[in-house]
Amino acid sequence: MVKVIDADGLEVHLFVWDYIDSNAYVLDEEGSALIIDPTDTEEFWEFIRRQGVQTADVILTHEHFDHISGLNKLREKVECTVYAHRKCSENIGIITRNLSGAAGALTQVSERLRGKDVIIEPFLCAPADVVFDENYMFFWKGHKVEMKHTPGHSAGSICVVLEDSLLFSGDTLLAEPTVTRLPGGDKKAFRDSTMPWLKEKLEAVKWVLPGHGERVRTSRE
Repeated sequence: MVKVIDADGLEVHLFVWDYIDSNAYVLDEEGSALIIDPTDTEEFWEFIRRQGVQTADVILTHEHFDHISGLNKLREKVECTVYAHRKCSENIGIITRNLSGAAGALTQVSERLRGKDVIIEPFLCAPADVVFDENYMFFWKGHKVEMKHTPGHSAGSICVVLEDSLLFSGDTLLAEPTVTRLPGGDKKAFRDSTMPWLKEKLEAVKWVLPGHGERVRTSRE
């Protein structure tokens, strides 16, 4: 499924992998794209082809398979620069840490996923091209892109802030309570480090675009 979001004057294309309702976000301009959590769906690849995307800055919010499912194919099709936290960069290359090795079991135990005709083969990805430990910032087509390490859901989780207005939160912030019990999760780090940063940032941004679910308008006027 694909949607077009007008978020504070920026056109963001949202692609949803129906299997597990994970979100991928794309901004594109003149053959270049900013991609957050590339997905492996027909709509995503048709968009890349139709828009003539030749180069992409790709940001991974964390290492779990449902947020990196399109990364390998994207690297084959497009000249990519991939950005990730150091732990995320390491863990996408380990099937027990990117959880692709547990995808089948997840399908069996989840009421929401049971019965969906999708088989996830374990896979790994090469490391990111640009890695960082706490913060990183660059400009894409004149737009400021900031990344912040937000541990809790996973060791390599980050949030992405675009133009001080849009917060792409991955699985760090969802409509339901953040899951910290998966491998690499850290409830204490989420409480002591990530939550204070999130509370401050939610006072500044206008929109939250999460890794699952619908975008959320903040209280900022």
